Amino acid sequence: MKTSIALAVLTLTVGAAQARPPRPEGQAPRFPASVELVIVDAVVVDAASRPVAGLSGDDFIVLDDGEPQTIASFEAVQMPAPRPAPAPAEHPRVATNVVATGDAPARPSRAFVVVFDELNLTAAQARQAKQATAHFLRQGVGEGDRVSVVATGRRAWWTAKMEEGREELVAFLEGLEGRYIPDTSDLRMSDYEAVRVHVFDDTLVGERVRRRFWQQGVDPYDEVFHLRERHYDDYPGQNHPMVRSRAAQVYREARDRTRDTLTLVERALRSMAGTKGRKSVILVSKGFVYDPKLEEFKGVLEASRRSNAALYFLDARGLVGGPTELQAEWAQPVFERDVAFPGQELVLETEGSESLALDSGGFSIKNTNDLASGIERIASESRTYYLLGYRPVALDGRYHKLAVKVRRAGLEVRARAGYYAAREGEAAKATDADRMDPELLRVLEAPFEWAEIPLYMTTYVMGDKRPDDVQVLVAVDVDVRDLSFARRDGRFTDLLDLLLVVTHRESGRMFPYDQTLTMQLLPETREQILRDGYSFTRRFDLPPGTFQARLVVRERNGSRRGSLAHTFLVPDLGAWRVSTPVLSGRLHNPEGPLQGPPRPVVVARRSFPVGSTLFCGFDVYGATADAVTGRPRVSAGYELRGHDGQAHRRREPSLISPGPAGEISRLLGVPLEGYPPGEYQLVLSVRDEVSGREREQREPFRIEAAGAPVAQR
Repeated sequence: MKTSIALAVLTLTVGAAQARPPRPEGQAPRFPASVELVIVDAVVVDAASRPVAGLSGDDFIVLDDGEPQTIASFEAVQMPAPRPAPAPAEHPRVATNVVATGDAPARPSRAFVVVFDELNLTAAQARQAKQATAHFLRQGVGEGDRVSVVATGRRAWWTAKMEEGREELVAFLEGLEGRYIPDTSDLRMSDYEAVRVHVFDDTLVGERVRRRFWQQGVDPYDEVFHLRERHYDDYPGQNHPMVRSRAAQVYREARDRTRDTLTLVERALRSMAGTKGRKSVILVSKGFVYDPKLEEFKGVLEASRRSNAALYFLDARGLVGGPTELQAEWAQPVFERDVAFPGQELVLETEGSESLALDSGGFSIKNTNDLASGIERIASESRTYYLLGYRPVALDGRYHKLAVKVRRAGLEVRARAGYYAAREGEAAKATDADRMDPELLRVLEAPFEWAEIPLYMTTYVMGDKRPDDVQVLVAVDVDVRDLSFARRDGRFTDLLDLLLVVTHRESGRMFPYDQTLTMQLLPETREQILRDGYSFTRRFDLPPGTFQARLVVRERNGSRRGSLAHTFLVPDLGAWRVSTPVLSGRLHNPEGPLQGPPRPVVVARRSFPVGSTLFCGFDVYGATADAVTGRPRVSAGYELRGHDGQAHRRREPSLISPGPAGEISRLLGVPLEGYPPGEYQLVLSVRDEVSGREREQREPFRIEAAGAPVAQR
């Protein structure tokens, strides 16, 4: 849904602003196209496949189409091994992409996207692959790493920063499943055979298939089948009509699966563009054949070049003992002339996925049942690597072969085998998934956050609105001070494109929302927004479970972007619970014939000035009705505590008078006068006097120094 909002007067919610945050370290710098460099990730290993550190730029030779290149930029990166995973941290109440002033610089981080190929995994393969991937998530990544898990079947994404998001990633992974069901009928035809027959009209492979069909007695077109003794006739120089028909059917199914997988892999690679550091995409799949008719193969390699990310292939088939045709339980003996083909197919069935890994600078983990150790190699190699940059030979739209060598003997270099040199001025190819804006989608799906526009986001879980859903408010504060407003007809104008996607961890179901804000501000309105920021809310009706809200905001005039993610829980329906308390500095008084009691203005940030009043509103659900009066009896009080846990103010619990329909709501006003700036907690205590059940809510907030902006409407 697209809407246009003209901001001519100050009638919108504005959020508290802090001091202008510094540009986060690692944010992508902007360079003119004329100095674009080809950046190559190079991993150097010794004879035992151990990463080698301590090399300099003079140790490397870079060849573009066989011609030596001058290395214009060089960086060596060596990261410590991850420490044992600590206990999972609680998610902050308010998520932000702003680096707090005074925070220590983060160590070099890595970005991983695990593409779990549900479409090309059987149920058994998926179970084994999930164990290996979970091991990687628990042991292979460490603090500061950004990791996304993507499912090709449900096309759902889950992104987390280590360490706090580790368990949510593992839980999301556990909900994935293999959806590929092998064909065990007498008309079985492999994907490789279908490609050879349908695309290349390969009669050698076609005759092999027909001989197998004949063995099974499923060739109704062969007239000699009506004889008492079956006899096989060759059709030299052409493929049998039944073989061609079956090949076309199998090819369409395999093509669609492969295309869907490659499209998602390309999206994962493109999401990593625009930042430094080691970036890896891990494809967990049984693999797929190489199909020259699919342009998506070229798109994956181009995306790998643009993002400077490596693709790794984890063959979930594990240790393959042999093809089905050569196993003892196979119904018919294989023709002598066909004995070699089944063994070759074990390699050819994964040629497409293996070639992409090799050409992008990654490698394949195959023919082993110890997938966990194999995937650990990816994490190990990503801790020691080199970034080599050189100016491209020509921006001609062609594929260029790359070779990276070292001058020291006994070492091996792993780097991508080539790249597509986009023509000068040519925009990167964008995929259009679910009719969303491709650029917004790319930023949204990135495993790291963009901070060109500072953002704050939180969620408020409210009441049960429908039989199966809970009402949830997503609140966002946007710092607009760096936006490039244009002056026109006495107003300051700009456009903000918003894309918000809420993902249900248990089912992978996604709830998208997009909006375009047209800002046409009077000078006084602009000054107010620049000082206090701009806030908006969006309501979702969600089922119980764990969710992740991901947001991207893009400015039209200056092309700045901001993104962040926030994880939250929606409790079971009908449970005894308290809504997420809304903390605000001002009240909203409903107008019109259906006037209700005042409510706190919904904002994301929780900063309030010294001497102001903190308003807190919440509702209670699932309270037990008194047997005599038929109405619930609920009491609530609060305690104001400092960051050290010391109690500064206390209000004893008192009964909440139910509303006309039995609703239980309370509005608190907490004076902040006399309290110094710093971090505080409002601790709410709620008790169901009938059942004896109790709840305690801890709501963090900050008191700012006098003169700091406040949240207001």
